[in-house]
Amino acid sequence: MMEWHLLLAVVLALGVRSTVAACPPATVTLANGTVVGSTDSATNIQRFLGVPYAQPPVGDLRLRQAVSLNASFGTLQATMFGYSCHGRGPNGNSSEDCLTLNIWRPCGLPSAPLPVMVWLYGGGLAAGSASQPLFDGTNLVRISTEIGKPVLLVSLNYRLAGLGFLAARQMAELGLLNLGMLDQRLALAWVRDNARAFGGDPAKVTLFGESAGAVSIYSHMAAYGGRDDGLFRAAILQSGGAFPLSRPDAPAPQAAFDSLITNTNCASLAKANASEQLDCIRRLPIAEFRAKVGGTTGQYIDGGFSPTSIQFAFPAGKYVKVATMVGGLSLLSDLR
Repeated sequence: MMEWHLLLAVVLALGVRSTVAACPPATVTLANGTVVGSTDSATNIQRFLGVPYAQPPVGDLRLRQAVSLNASFGTLQATMFGYSCHGRGPNGNSSEDCLTLNIWRPCGLPSAPLPVMVWLYGGGLAAGSASQPLFDGTNLVRISTEIGKPVLLVSLNYRLAGLGFLAARQMAELGLLNLGMLDQRLALAWVRDNARAFGGDPAKVTLFGESAGAVSIYSHMAAYGGRDDGLFRAAILQSGGAFPLSRPDAPAPQAAFDSLITNTNCASLAKANASEQLDCIRRLPIAEFRAKVGGTTGQYIDGGFSPTSIQFAFPAGKYVKVATMVGGLSLLSDLR
């Protein structure tokens, strides 16, 4: 597993040399309200946890593209991680209402905005969480500050398994494939729009991730045929292959969707249209949904976010051309 300090060689190239002053209040004002974080007096690092970047994808918003926040949350006490997203099997303290992110910053901010690092966790797009103890950002930000190259660190949750990557003919027909990837995309847009309020520079964002997190970064590089939405300027990918994508109506993903119809009280809609079937699936109790969804979910060609596989996009030059570092965990283990 990755340890944050193994990435500090990269931080050296990203940071802004500065001397960090005393801690200001851990309070940030955003368009949607005031976020109140906490300060670790032992490390002089502030953190803001469980900050929502989208409306909860529950009820009628289940199995839809994540929707940006459109109302005030007032004053948010951001001192605890949000729920993890439901994955395949047990996934800790999980919920459908899981689209949150976490921010760490040093106490006192330099005059220049800080470079931003955004972490995408692994787990095969079916497990994982930004709240895993291994991914606590305190030490990475602390050490980056100690070496005079402070950074702002962000980690985020995205929907997993059947709730984030249900694929079938019906999902393709309704334009609802790769929802977990689109969660990540919306979170990156949130970072672009809000990083400056936390002291970060939205023009200096580096994505970094391991396993499925690295695979996700490949996907963002090639998203929409290589369209550059200004979401990141560099990428660090660890132990994530550029796997070929297949069609969503292949037998295995189709079976995952069909199981939610034939093995639940939605069976009477077996011959109904895609919209009617999905409306019924949205009304299933979450425990039943998780029990009955088939086992094969994941990222598939969707004609939009993922128009083709990465191994075809790169040779064709249809990707965002940013500074990129690729490695593996075997290298990291040698550095310990």
